[in-house]
Amino acid sequence: MATQSIASKLASIPGTPPGPKGLPLIGVASDVLKDPLGFFMGTFEEYGDVARFHVGNKQFIMLNHPDHVQYVLQGNHTNYHKGPNYKNLRPFLGNGLVTSESPFWLRQRRLIQPAFHRKRLGNFALVMAESAQEMLDRWQPYSQNGQAFNIADEFMRVTLQVVSRAMFSTGTDGFADVIGQNLPVVLERTNERFWEIFDTSGLPTAANRRYWQAIQALDSVVYRVIDERRKNPEKPDDLLTMLLEAIDEESGEQMTDQQLRDEVMTIFLAGHETTANALSWTYTLLAGHPEIAGKLRTEVDVVLQGRRPVFEDLPNLKYTRMVIDEVLRLYPSVWAIARTPIQPDEVGGYRLDPGVNVAITPYITHRHPAFWDNPEEFDPERFSPERSAGRHPFAYFPFGGGPRLCIGNNFALTEATLILAMITQRYELELLPDQKIVMQPVVTLRPRDGIRMRVHPRK
Repeated sequence: MATQSIASKLASIPGTPPGPKGLPLIGVASDVLKDPLGFFMGTFEEYGDVARFHVGNKQFIMLNHPDHVQYVLQGNHTNYHKGPNYKNLRPFLGNGLVTSESPFWLRQRRLIQPAFHRKRLGNFALVMAESAQEMLDRWQPYSQNGQAFNIADEFMRVTLQVVSRAMFSTGTDGFADVIGQNLPVVLERTNERFWEIFDTSGLPTAANRRYWQAIQALDSVVYRVIDERRKNPEKPDDLLTMLLEAIDEESGEQMTDQQLRDEVMTIFLAGHETTANALSWTYTLLAGHPEIAGKLRTEVDVVLQGRRPVFEDLPNLKYTRMVIDEVLRLYPSVWAIARTPIQPDEVGGYRLDPGVNVAITPYITHRHPAFWDNPEEFDPERFSPERSAGRHPFAYFPFGGGPRLCIGNNFALTEATLILAMITQRYELELLPDQKIVMQPVVTLRPRDGIRMRVHPRK
């Protein structure tokens, strides 16, 4: 009787929010492919907190209000799975934490969680600072001859080095090269497949061949490293050893090679691409806000007194962290999150039927004018304790939220804060004029053609 009454209630709720209709058959596909961020922002501005559109035969419900985000990601999260769109990530990430569902996801989360415990972050911070120091030393010739370089490439390199050393300890240069060469190919093709009107993933196109070759190259290196580590009686204290030795308390089982491979791939994507992008956008914003750069320098100088930062310095680098938080508000590395209801539900006064694609976009919610004053303005101090008091917990969610909050969020924030502080100690960066910096919203939000800068020694 209760089930029938719930079904009757949902049946009376409208299931068609307003939204752009697009063209027959293809819907808004051309608009989304041409400018995804512009399309989502324009749809929000015209239709509000709940909007509907379709791409080919795929129906999307776009949710923008923090209440709706909190309900889907936390309040009723058991009814919302990653859905069919995440199949485009599975050839690359397999059944790792990003793509798996309960109960397998919960088992893997329990196995992996200790690797990112706060006590281990102190050791990881040493690796981060060492890698950052090597990067700063590489910049020395640039600071002397005034040569411009792509700062986005440098941040990809250093964050890849950090996660490689954290995962494998030593001897990872070859793997880092393979990741750096093949990951962009995988991400770009994954994004194309997400918005395709017709599924072309099985066709032998040139793009698909490059995509599969890139995944095969990544697989060959990961499986080789796993095999070598299993055979080595002396296992270093790193992430791979922790994953290898993790035992599920309920079943007594350990991860198979396939499960290890999937989690290694997931950690590499989440552990370097997102932080590198955040640092790139940081220097794009600082270049246009010299007063904020000045406050950052003052804090770093006062707190560190010229020495290399350590994990224990983080609580005192308050403004530095506020800069990172504000960058992630404006340029969230994971700019969109997808979910699919498995049972009928109601959100925002509209019915959500099983199988519909729910699109949650941090990029939009982080600019919601009801929760952010002057949302397009770069203002780190909006994250001060005074101005953060009372803010909706899901007005800002750069690492997702609810039970599936990114397991590596503290790793990423520690890394970004330490690297930013170390650069600030030694150099000032100058953005080359007359370059067009374009956001490329693939799986992550990256600068499409990089960012050209010059580096100058601190006076």
